[in-house]
Amino acid sequence: MADIIFNEINSGSDNLDNLVKDLNGNFTLILTNPEQTLIATDRMRTYPVVYFLNDDKNLVITDSLEKYCKENHVSFEFDEDALEQYFCSDYVAGPFTIFKNVYSVQSGEIIKIKLADNSISRIQYFNWTPKMTDDENERDLTYEARIQDEIFSSVFARMIKSAPGVNNWVIPLSGGYDSRVIVNYLYKKGIKNVICYTYGIKDNIQSLISKRVSEALGYKWFFIDYPEWKDRLYESNLIESYLEYAFNGTSVAHLQDFPAVYALKEMGILQPTDVFVPGHALEVIAGNHLDSDMLSCPTIQSAIPILKRHFSGFGYYSKSRTNVIKQIKKIITEYNTLPAQICECFDWKERQTKFIANSVRCYEFFGFGWRIPEWDLELFNYWEEIGFNYRFKRIMFKEIFKNYLLVDQLKQIPFANDILENNRVPLKTKLINQIPLSIKRILKGLGMGQSSFIPGEGYHLIYNNLDETLSEYVESLSLPQSLMKYLKHYPKNQKIANLPINSITTLSNIRRIHTYIDQVG
Repeated sequence: MADIIFNEINSGSDNLDNLVKDLNGNFTLILTNPEQTLIATDRMRTYPVVYFLNDDKNLVITDSLEKYCKENHVSFEFDEDALEQYFCSDYVAGPFTIFKNVYSVQSGEIIKIKLADNSISRIQYFNWTPKMTDDENERDLTYEARIQDEIFSSVFARMIKSAPGVNNWVIPLSGGYDSRVIVNYLYKKGIKNVICYTYGIKDNIQSLISKRVSEALGYKWFFIDYPEWKDRLYESNLIESYLEYAFNGTSVAHLQDFPAVYALKEMGILQPTDVFVPGHALEVIAGNHLDSDMLSCPTIQSAIPILKRHFSGFGYYSKSRTNVIKQIKKIITEYNTLPAQICECFDWKERQTKFIANSVRCYEFFGFGWRIPEWDLELFNYWEEIGFNYRFKRIMFKEIFKNYLLVDQLKQIPFANDILENNRVPLKTKLINQIPLSIKRILKGLGMGQSSFIPGEGYHLIYNNLDETLSEYVESLSLPQSLMKYLKHYPKNQKIANLPINSITTLSNIRRIHTYIDQVG
């Protein structure tokens, strides 16, 4: 295959991207010959690598930037623009990292590097550019249900075939739709070797529904009580190692189910050949992140107010994001999409692939395999052609899944998403929802948002043992002004443990790297 691809490159053929377009599944290809190097990534960037020129002007490609730096006793300068992005959003947009002149692969991308002059060219062979207008004709849901069922059946058949030696399929089963699709189709396929788990604070709504689903299908189910495990996890010192493993210059480590996987392994429930199957991220391509304002985006500038939501980290003081938005505008200008498609494309290309899909590093860290069937190419192709009116709020997906695709054993079990959307929630949460956004930001900054805004899931407890304040953190290192402008507006006694979990992880990453850079000099 390498010879075929290089022949296409050397001939100047326009068919190069088609060779990679036909590949399905998860991959990063790295091919080299004396003239050039080629890197190609899948549509989700599930195996991210970074590339740069070292001091000798030699090309370096690595999937572990920090490990490379330590082994070679080198360091890099911070790129303050990218660092500020990372600070506000948990990832770095575009082909950049938080370091100067160090680049990261992007989703659906082919990178060609000519070794004679180290020139770089990038080909975007795939973009998530779904239809952003309403379907003119009414869709026959019975017909669409048959098509969707055929697609899901093919998707899960491919997944099962891809892991012939699997011991158990391990499903992080919430009370929502995406993970229920997975167990629904494993059951339809007659797969018995399935373990389901959920986590958080005892009797949270996700866990209660998850248990019902597992029991209805006859699958083993485990609940990991985070208050019981948080101290043991903290004392293990594994979190710091995981943060380094999952970062690679671009993405904050996803910690939400890290304690659960740790606990399942410690309890002896997991075996080396188990494969995790998380429910990422069917909700996006089926339309759950659509905003009605996207329909009226005639220009790139008109998409900016919607994109700002991705940069709300450290929101106690949010007036100084001008530079972040300026950088993002430069990046999205390079997107080969219509203005109305920019927000969906950004969500897929930046947040979903650099943060959500990066959560599989958790399973890798503990030595397990994984699959993400709901981002199969066949599903991408189907949903890309569905009109806005049928994708908005996942209208068609929900209707078809509940009424046509669910096995009989699951039809009477509600979905946590629907319960929350219908406001069948505690009075406390209803009252919180009435608080103006500006006040919520202040409360969140004061550390009052953890139990109120994320009831029951419990992952905010991971850092509960931290006693450090933000003032003490700031005194421990020399932060650039681009970051200080966000932190200086917090109360002096602000406990780091009371910040959102991803913000704490971001602070930890920045200090670890800053300390290393100072040591290397």
